[in-house]
Amino acid sequence: MPFGAIQLIATLGGAWLATRYKTKGGVVALLCLPAIAGCVMLLEIPRGDSHKGPLLAGYYIISVYPGITPMIYSWAAANTAGETKKKVINGILLVGQCAGNVVGPNLYTTEEAPLYRRGLLSNLAMFCVLVVLCALNMAYIFLLNKRQEKRRVAMGKPAKIIDLSMQAVGETEIDSKDDVVQRAEDNAFKDLTDFENEDFVYVY
Repeated sequence: MPFGAIQLIATLGGAWLATRYKTKGGVVALLCLPAIAGCVMLLEIPRGDSHKGPLLAGYYIISVYPGITPMIYSWAAANTAGETKKKVINGILLVGQCAGNVVGPNLYTTEEAPLYRRGLLSNLAMFCVLVVLCALNMAYIFLLNKRQEKRRVAMGKPAKIIDLSMQAVGETEIDSKDDVVQRAEDNAFKDLTDFENEDFVYVY
């Protein structure tokens, strides 16, 4: 199977999982796991003709990582409001990605062939750190949503608001929650940041 096909499946599969289970951070962490396994395989399996199959499998497993990038951009966009703030956050992500694209290839040198331990260890560390950061960010988002609920209650609004951003196409809500949905849309077209908009719901 070509690498492009694996990357496409990982990207589309990640998008489907995020919509199905209403979590982007969880999917990012999940997509890191095959890449971690692939790095470990390439680090631990000896080089040689008798190990070509497992080595190739590890290399293919790592290739699911491109599915992480669009999910991170999507997660950042979903948890940021206000035009200026959105542009700044996207700019920071883009600069960080470009810096990684410059540094990354330099960690793989011909002097270290065929093991490339420095590059593989760096990749392994980055994927592990990303899993930890996803967990920490989701915990922080939980606290932010609780804070938003307290703000809404203090303003006489319902504590809970339905997050329409993670609804699948054609998915509808029950009638008893229509008033809550309407309240959530009150500030939809105001250029407020997520901290300023009490109706903003952070996406896990």
